[in-house]
Amino acid sequence: MIRREVERRRGLMTKLLRFIAVFGLFALVTAACAQSSEEGASPTGGAQPGAGHQVCFVADVGGVDDKSFNQQIYEGLLKAKSDIGIAFSYVTSKSAADYAPFIQDYVNQNCDLIVLAGFNMGPDLIKSATANPDQLYAIVDYNIFDFSKTPPKDLTFPN
Repeated sequence: MIRREVERRRGLMTKLLRFIAVFGLFALVTAACAQSSEEGASPTGGAQPGAGHQVCFVADVGGVDDKSFNQQIYEGLLKAKSDIGIAFSYVTSKSAADYAPFIQDYVNQNCDLIVLAGFNMGPDLIKSATANPDQLYAIVDYNIFDFSKTPPKDLTFPN
């Protein structure tokens, strides 16, 4: 039982690290390809580093103009679209009952990354990530680890 939980958490940490690596790569490529404003940043006609990548965002009930996490994520995706050429789609939940079906719809659409907003979506993220271990996820304002239990050895740090 404990071993299975440790392995599950290790898998979730691997997904998180992959997500960080993918976005780190996007940031590095964007910085390397960026022109200064003095040079006159004009499109070169070449493919942007994010071209061909689909990010799918499940917004919480507040919508993308909530002046909080939903809006910050949405504005970040708009910037990523203009700066590095990612494609993205989003759907706004009307209630908590929408979370799991919206997440599953995006899994079925083979999104490269599914982004979720808020701790309310955490349990549905865990269920989906467990059922779809190759899918990449990101969530804002949720801690996937329960440190009230003994944490896995590789997540224990001296104080």
